[in-house]
Amino acid sequence: MALRLAGEPNLVIQGADSQGWIRQITAQDALPGLKVDQKGGGRVFDFEDGGVSKMYLPDGGNVTIATSLDVNTVAPATGALTLNPAGQIECSNKEMRGVGAYRSTAGSDLWLLGNHDNQEAAAKKVRILTLDPVADAAVVVAEAEPTATPTTPFWAQRADVTVPIASALTASFLTLRWDPATDQVLVYVNDGGTIRSAVIGTVV
Repeated sequence: MALRLAGEPNLVIQGADSQGWIRQITAQDALPGLKVDQKGGGRVFDFEDGGVSKMYLPDGGNVTIATSLDVNTVAPATGALTLNPAGQIECSNKEMRGVGAYRSTAGSDLWLLGNHDNQEAAAKKVRILTLDPVADAAVVVAEAEPTATPTTPFWAQRADVTVPIASALTASFLTLRWDPATDQVLVYVNDGGTIRSAVIGTVV
Protein backbone atom coordinates (compact mmCIF):
# COMPACT_ATOMS: atom_id res chain seq x y z
CA MET A 1 0.00 0.00 0.00
CA ALA A 2 1.35 3.46 -0.90
CA LEU A 3 0.18 6.75 0.59
CA ARG A 4 1.19 10.17 -0.64
CA LEU A 5 0.63 13.41 1.22
CA ALA A 6 0.69 16.76 -0.53
CA GLY A 7 4.26 17.91 -1.07
CA GLU A 8 5.70 14.66 0.27
CA PRO A 9 7.19 11.62 -1.46
CA ASN A 10 5.30 8.33 -1.56
CA LEU A 11 4.94 6.64 1.83
CA VAL A 12 4.94 2.87 1.46
CA ILE A 13 2.93 1.10 4.16
CA GLN A 14 3.52 -2.63 4.54
CA GLY A 15 2.01 -5.07 6.97
CA ALA A 16 -1.57 -3.75 6.65
CA ASP A 17 -4.52 -6.17 6.64
CA SER A 18 -7.41 -6.17 4.20
CA GLN A 19 -9.13 -3.38 6.14
CA GLY A 20 -6.09 -1.13 6.24
CA TRP A 21 -5.01 -1.79 9.83
CA ILE A 22 -1.24 -2.06 10.26
CA ARG A 23 -0.39 -5.46 11.75
CA GLN A 24 3.33 -5.64 11.12
CA ILE A 25 6.36 -3.36 10.79
CA THR A 26 9.33 -4.64 8.80
CA ALA A 27 12.67 -2.88 8.35
CA GLN A 28 15.09 -3.75 5.55
CA ASP A 29 18.05 -1.62 6.60
CA ALA A 30 20.16 -0.82 9.68
CA LEU A 31 17.79 1.89 10.96
CA PRO A 32 15.29 1.23 13.80
CA GLY A 33 12.19 -0.63 12.74
CA LEU A 34 10.11 1.81 14.78
CA LYS A 35 11.06 5.09 16.42
CA VAL A 36 8.70 7.03 18.69
CA ASP A 37 9.72 10.49 19.87
CA GLN A 38 7.30 12.05 22.35
CA LYS A 39 7.64 15.84 22.13
CA GLY A 40 4.77 16.54 24.50
CA GLY A 41 4.06 15.52 28.07
CA GLY A 42 2.17 12.28 27.53
CA ARG A 43 3.32 8.69 27.63
CA VAL A 44 5.83 7.66 24.98
CA PHE A 45 3.90 4.42 24.48
CA ASP A 46 1.10 2.56 26.19
CA PHE A 47 0.26 -1.10 25.54
CA GLU A 48 -3.28 -1.95 26.56
CA ASP A 49 -5.39 -5.09 26.77
CA GLY A 50 -9.12 -4.49 26.58
CA GLY A 51 -8.58 -0.83 27.41
CA VAL A 52 -6.47 -1.64 30.47
CA SER A 53 -2.86 -0.44 30.46
CA LYS A 54 -0.36 -3.30 30.83
CA MET A 55 2.97 -1.63 30.02
CA TYR A 56 3.83 2.00 29.38
CA LEU A 57 6.65 4.53 29.32
CA PRO A 58 5.73 7.79 31.07
CA ASP A 59 7.18 11.07 29.89
CA GLY A 60 10.66 11.40 31.40
CA GLY A 61 10.25 8.16 33.37
CA ASN A 62 11.01 4.45 33.17
CA VAL A 63 9.16 1.57 31.54
CA THR A 64 6.38 0.50 33.90
CA ILE A 65 4.79 -2.96 34.04
CA ALA A 66 1.24 -2.47 35.26
CA THR A 67 0.67 -6.00 36.58
CA SER A 68 3.41 -8.67 36.56
CA LEU A 69 6.45 -9.54 34.47
CA ASP A 70 6.63 -13.11 33.19
CA VAL A 71 9.88 -14.09 31.48
CA ASN A 72 9.30 -17.03 29.17
CA THR A 73 11.61 -18.61 26.62
CA VAL A 74 11.18 -21.33 24.03
CA ALA A 75 12.99 -23.69 26.42
CA PRO A 76 12.03 -22.47 29.94
CA ALA A 77 14.45 -24.90 31.59
CA THR A 78 17.41 -23.08 30.03
CA GLY A 79 15.99 -19.57 29.90
CA ALA A 80 17.37 -16.76 32.01
CA LEU A 81 16.72 -13.14 32.90
CA THR A 82 19.98 -11.27 32.37
CA LEU A 83 20.79 -7.71 33.42
CA ASN A 84 23.23 -6.25 30.92
CA PRO A 85 25.03 -4.17 31.99
CA ALA A 86 24.88 -5.64 35.47
CA GLY A 87 22.42 -3.89 37.75
CA GLN A 88 19.97 -4.60 40.56
CA ILE A 89 16.53 -6.14 40.85
CA GLU A 90 14.59 -4.21 43.47
CA CYS A 91 11.32 -5.25 45.13
CA SER A 92 9.80 -2.36 47.06
CA ASN A 93 8.37 -3.85 50.28
CA LYS A 94 7.49 -7.05 48.40
CA GLU A 95 8.77 -10.61 48.17
CA MET A 96 11.03 -12.27 45.65
CA ARG A 97 9.97 -15.86 45.26
CA GLY A 98 11.60 -18.80 43.51
CA VAL A 99 10.71 -22.42 42.89
CA GLY A 100 14.32 -23.57 42.69
CA ALA A 101 17.59 -22.37 44.14
CA TYR A 102 19.33 -19.04 44.39
CA ARG A 103 23.00 -19.57 43.72
CA SER A 104 26.16 -17.70 42.84
CA THR A 105 27.57 -18.32 39.37
CA ALA A 106 30.43 -15.82 39.47
CA GLY A 107 32.95 -18.02 41.28
CA SER A 108 32.24 -16.32 44.59
CA ASP A 109 30.09 -16.72 47.67
CA LEU A 110 26.33 -16.24 47.75
CA TRP A 111 25.61 -13.27 49.98
CA LEU A 112 22.45 -12.44 51.91
CA LEU A 113 22.67 -8.85 53.08
CA GLY A 114 20.45 -6.56 55.07
CA ASN A 115 19.80 -2.94 54.13
CA HIS A 116 23.25 -1.34 54.09
CA ASP A 117 21.72 2.12 53.59
CA ASN A 118 19.74 1.96 56.83
CA GLN A 119 21.70 2.27 60.07
CA GLU A 120 19.01 0.74 62.27
CA ALA A 121 19.92 -2.70 63.61
CA ALA A 122 16.59 -4.21 62.55
CA ALA A 123 17.21 -3.20 58.94
CA LYS A 124 20.51 -5.07 58.86
CA LYS A 125 19.11 -8.30 60.27
CA VAL A 126 19.01 -11.34 57.96
CA ARG A 127 16.44 -14.01 58.78
CA ILE A 128 15.77 -17.55 57.56
CA LEU A 129 12.13 -18.55 57.84
CA THR A 130 10.17 -21.74 57.34
CA LEU A 131 6.47 -22.48 57.17
CA ASP A 132 4.62 -23.87 60.16
CA PRO A 133 2.08 -26.18 58.43
CA VAL A 134 -0.17 -26.29 61.48
CA ALA A 135 -0.51 -22.55 62.00
CA ASP A 136 0.08 -21.86 58.27
CA ALA A 137 2.44 -19.05 59.23
CA ALA A 138 6.08 -18.19 58.69
CA VAL A 139 8.40 -18.98 61.60
CA VAL A 140 11.93 -17.63 62.06
CA VAL A 141 14.37 -20.51 62.51
CA ALA A 142 17.63 -18.56 62.44
CA GLU A 143 18.89 -15.02 62.03
CA ALA A 144 22.09 -13.05 61.80
CA GLU A 145 21.82 -9.90 63.86
CA PRO A 146 24.25 -6.99 64.21
CA THR A 147 25.21 -5.71 67.64
CA ALA A 148 26.23 -2.33 68.96
CA THR A 149 29.72 -3.13 67.70
CA PRO A 150 29.41 -3.58 63.92
CA THR A 151 32.40 -5.94 63.73
CA THR A 152 30.92 -8.49 66.15
CA PRO A 153 27.54 -9.65 64.79
CA PHE A 154 26.11 -12.89 66.12
CA TRP A 155 24.15 -15.80 64.68
CA ALA A 156 21.04 -16.90 66.52
CA GLN A 157 19.23 -20.21 66.03
CA ARG A 158 15.72 -20.85 67.23
CA ALA A 159 15.63 -23.17 70.26
CA ASP A 160 12.26 -24.88 70.23
CA VAL A 161 10.48 -26.10 73.36
CA THR A 162 9.46 -29.42 71.82
CA VAL A 163 11.53 -32.55 71.30
CA PRO A 164 12.32 -33.11 67.60
CA ILE A 165 11.33 -36.34 65.89
CA ALA A 166 13.43 -38.29 63.40
CA SER A 167 11.09 -37.58 60.48
CA ALA A 168 11.45 -33.84 61.06
CA LEU A 169 15.22 -33.72 61.58
CA THR A 170 17.46 -34.73 58.70
CA ALA A 171 20.03 -37.42 59.47
CA SER A 172 23.37 -36.06 60.75
CA PHE A 173 21.77 -32.66 61.41
CA LEU A 174 21.47 -31.18 64.86
CA THR A 175 19.21 -28.66 66.50
CA LEU A 176 18.85 -26.89 69.83
CA ARG A 177 16.04 -27.05 72.37
CA TRP A 178 15.28 -25.07 75.49
CA ASP A 179 13.42 -26.88 78.26
CA PRO A 180 11.39 -24.19 80.08
CA ALA A 181 10.76 -26.53 83.03
CA THR A 182 14.44 -27.01 83.87
CA ASP A 183 15.95 -24.06 81.98
CA GLN A 184 18.30 -26.51 80.33
CA VAL A 185 19.57 -26.06 76.79
CA LEU A 186 19.92 -29.35 74.92
CA VAL A 187 21.36 -30.32 71.58
CA TYR A 188 19.59 -33.02 69.54
CA VAL A 189 21.01 -34.97 66.60
CA ASN A 190 19.44 -37.46 64.23
CA ASP A 191 21.79 -40.45 64.40
CA GLY A 192 20.61 -42.68 61.55
CA GLY A 193 16.96 -42.33 62.50
CA THR A 194 17.48 -42.22 66.27
CA ILE A 195 17.22 -38.88 68.08
CA ARG A 196 20.03 -38.50 70.60
CA SER A 197 20.47 -35.54 72.95
CA ALA A 198 22.85 -33.98 75.42
CA VAL A 199 22.55 -31.10 77.89
CA ILE A 200 24.97 -28.33 76.93
CA GLY A 201 24.10 -25.80 79.59
CA THR A 202 21.56 -24.17 81.85
CA VAL A 203 19.97 -20.77 81.35
CA VAL A 204 20.70 -18.44 84.25
